[in-house]
Order: sequence, then structure tokens, then C-alpha cells
Amino acid sequence: MPGSWAERHAPGEWPARWLQLRSAGRRGTALPFAVTLDDRFVGHVMVGNVVREPLLSAYVGYWVDSTVTGGGVITAAVALAVDHCFHRVGLHRIEATVRPENAASLRVLEKLGFREEALPPLPRRRRRLARPHLPRAHRRRSAPRRADREARRRRRAERVHTAPA
Repeated sequence: MPGSWAERHAPGEWPARWLQLRSAGRRGTALPFAVTLDDRFVGHVMVGNVVREPLLSAYVGYWVDSTVTGGGVITAAVALAVDHCFHRVGLHRIEATVRPENAASLRVLEKLGFREEALPPLPRRRRRLARPHLPRAHRRRSAPRRADREARRRRRAERVHTAPA
């Protein structure tokens, strides 16, 4: 990408970026979500590289304004996006990669049930220079929703109480 971070993220650059996100959303290859708090834009959750049959997978990325970190805002936003992907969109796997030093992001993924995966091998020429991102994945089957667990517990309890003597 040409230019500095400030140039790429200047307000004048966002209309073109918004059009790209909207287009990807309409094609079904991405699901962009704005994160708001008290009617103020404070972050972004992006579910991208949505792959339908046979994999039914995607990746999730996110960021939040530094003024609202630590309050669970991005954790809630990512949880809602993941829930939407698993239940409304029908995906089975969502991946995320995070830098090892980004403890806050690692904690977000841990709270949401993402599990660590093996690091892929790097080509020899990149091993010295590359700083790896830690891969994480969340599978629909690996972390049932609390409501699902409660429903199963009630059904088991009903079977115990209704079993013939």
C-alpha cells in the first residue's frame, strides 16, 4: 500500500474504502460491521474471505478506539459478529491471527473461545525477518452457546425425572 499510515487512514480515503467494503458485503465475500458506543463510531469488526461450500469459513479482524479499550466493547462486538456468522450465515469456522505481543487481542479471542493452532512453517529466507502472528480458530462445534448447554442440561434432567421406575 502506498503512503504512510496517516495518508491511508485520512478522512478523505474512507469513501473509497467504504465502497470496497460495501461491494464485498453485497458479493457475500465479507461482512463489515461498525462498532458504535453511545452513537459514536469507536471501531470496526471485519469478517473477510468468506468461503462457502465446502469449507464454510472466514477470518475476523477488528480494532477499537483507544479511548474505550478495556471496557469489553470490542469483545462484545466480535462475539456478536461471530454469533451472526455461525447462526445466520451458516459458517463452521472463523479464524483470527494476532501478534504475540498484543495481549489485549489475545484475551479477546480467549474469552470468545478461539483456540490456538500450530504455526505454519516459514520459508527459510523469511525466518530471521518475520515476526509471526499467532493463529487462532473458533469452530461452531467447539464452543456451544450457553443457551444450547442449558437446553441440553434441562433435557437430561427431564429424562431423569420422567424415566419409568
